[in-house]
Amino acid sequence: MKRFTYGLHHRFLSTLYWAAWGALALSWGTGHVAFPSDHRQGSQSHTLSGTVETSSGPVTGVLEGNHYVYRGIPYAAPPIGDLRWRAPAPHANWTSFDASHFGNTCPQMLPAGIVGNEDCLTLNVWGPASNVAHLLPVIVFLHGGGNSTFDAKGIPTFNTTGEYFSEHGLVLVSVNFRLGALGFMAHSSLDAENSLHISGNYGVFDQIAALAWVAQNIRGFGGDPHNVTLYGFSSGATDACFLASQPIVRTVFKRVILSGTTHDCDRPTTQTEAENTGNTVVQNAGCSGAADVAACMRTLPASSIVAAAPPATPLASPSLWVPVVDNVTFGAPLSSIANFNDDLRPLMIGNDEDELGTFFAPSFVPDEATYEAKLSTTFGAAIGTQVLAQYPAASYPSPYRAFIAATSDHLYICPARRIARAYAAAGDNDDDARVYRYLFAHALENPNPFAGRGAVHSTDLPFIFHTLGMGGLIYVPTAAEQVLSTAMATTWTIFAKEANPNNAFIPSWAHYDAVADSYLQFNDVVSAEAGVHTNHCNFWDGIDD
Repeated sequence: MKRFTYGLHHRFLSTLYWAAWGALALSWGTGHVAFPSDHRQGSQSHTLSGTVETSSGPVTGVLEGNHYVYRGIPYAAPPIGDLRWRAPAPHANWTSFDASHFGNTCPQMLPAGIVGNEDCLTLNVWGPASNVAHLLPVIVFLHGGGNSTFDAKGIPTFNTTGEYFSEHGLVLVSVNFRLGALGFMAHSSLDAENSLHISGNYGVFDQIAALAWVAQNIRGFGGDPHNVTLYGFSSGATDACFLASQPIVRTVFKRVILSGTTHDCDRPTTQTEAENTGNTVVQNAGCSGAADVAACMRTLPASSIVAAAPPATPLASPSLWVPVVDNVTFGAPLSSIANFNDDLRPLMIGNDEDELGTFFAPSFVPDEATYEAKLSTTFGAAIGTQVLAQYPAASYPSPYRAFIAATSDHLYICPARRIARAYAAAGDNDDDARVYRYLFAHALENPNPFAGRGAVHSTDLPFIFHTLGMGGLIYVPTAAEQVLSTAMATTWTIFAKEANPNNAFIPSWAHYDAVADSYLQFNDVVSAEAGVHTNHCNFWDGIDD
C-alpha cells in the first residue's frame, strides 16, 4: 500500500487484535475476513426455510409477504457488567432463537425520558422468501441519531426496514450498536486498561462485530458475504466513512453509501477532545473522586450514565458522540483515504438540500435581526459577519431559510464534498474507486411537520427504503412522490448489486467530477447537474481549513 510503512502496519494490526476482532472471526494474518468457506458459492442454488443455522445456533424468522424477516438476532454478548466499555465479546450459543421481535433499543435519552437496555447488540435481517439460484447482494445499514439515539428499526418519523430491498433481489441487515457515552466515551481510566492507552470507539467495534457476523452467517439467509454494501445514514454515515477509510476493515464490504453525510468524518474528534467529554460524564456521574474510576462507572445503572452525558446540539462541531481519532485504531479518515488508498471501494455519497431544517422550526429565526444574532452566536462575531455576506437574507425566501442554508452547507453538504473529492483523488485512474454524488432536493408536498422547511435531514429515507406512509409519521405521499421513491429505491438497489447506480429510472449518472462539482439531483424531475453549492463550499473550505 502506498506510504503504508511496516511499522504502522504492524501497529495497526496489533490494535485490531486488541479490539478483540480475533474473537469475532476476523483473521489478520492474511488481512482477510475468516469466512466459513472462502470459495465463491454464488452459482449454487440455496434452499431457504425460515429457520437458519448461525454460528451461535438456529434462528427462526417470520414470513411476511414475499420475504422473511429475522428480528433481534444477537451478534455479540450483552456489554454489561465488566464488559461495559470493552470490545464486544462473542455471544453464548443457544439451541433455538425466536427472531420474530426486534431486540432492545440501546440506552438513550429521548424527550419522554431515558429508555433502553444494555442487552442490545442485535441485528435484523430481511431476506428472500423462496429459494435463490444465486446468493444475493447484501446491504448492512447503520442508523442515524447522532450515535446517541434511535435504533435499527429507523427513526420516529420514518421506517428504515427492508421489505422493498428483500423483495427486489437484496438482503438487508440493520444493526443496533452502543450509543452515547456507553458506546463512544473515552477516559483516562479506560486508557489505563490496555497497553495502547486509548479508549472510545466501542460502538464502532460493535459495527465491525456485526460485519463479521454477516461474513460468517449471511449465506444461510440467502446473502452473499463477498458482495456487501456498507450503508450509513447521518451519524451512521460518519461511522461508515471511518470504516471505509481503513484498508483492513474494507475486506468485509465491497462498496459504500453515505447519506445525510455530516462533518465529523471531515473534521473528526481527537482523543483529547473525546476525553474532555468523558471527564464531564464521569464528573456528572459522581465517580471523578473514586479510587478506581472505571470500576465506579461500571457499577452505575445505564440510566445514570445516559443522564450524566452533556446535552448535544445539532450545531456542534465536532459532534458529541462520534468515532475517536486516537491515531492507533483510527487516523483522520481523509488522511487515511489519501495515504492508504489501495483497494478503495465504490462510493455513493449525498445529502438533503436543507439538512438542518429537521432540527429547527421557522420560529427559531423569525426575522433578519435574529438571523444575524444566530450567526454570531453559532460562528463567532468575525466569522458570523463573513457568513452573513455569503448568505444574505435577501437571497432566500426568509431569514430562516438563509440560516438553514448556511448551517446545512457548513455541517453537511460541503464536508460531503470534501469526502467525495478526497475519495475521487485517492482513487484516480482506479475504476473500482469511482464516486457518485447526489443531492435530494424534494420537499414533502402533502401536510407534514416539516412544511416550509425544504428538503430536510432524513426525509430522503422513506424514498430510499420505499417506506413512504410507513413509520411514526402519518404521511400520504403524492403519486409523483411514489414515482420518485421507486427511482431512488431502484438506484440504491442497483448500486448494491453492480457498484454502478445507473438504471432506467434516472438519467445517466457519471462519476463525480471535482472540477464541475457534478451530481445527480433527486426531485420531482431527476436530473444530472453541476455546481452543487460550489461557491458556498469554496467559502467554507477557506473557513474550515
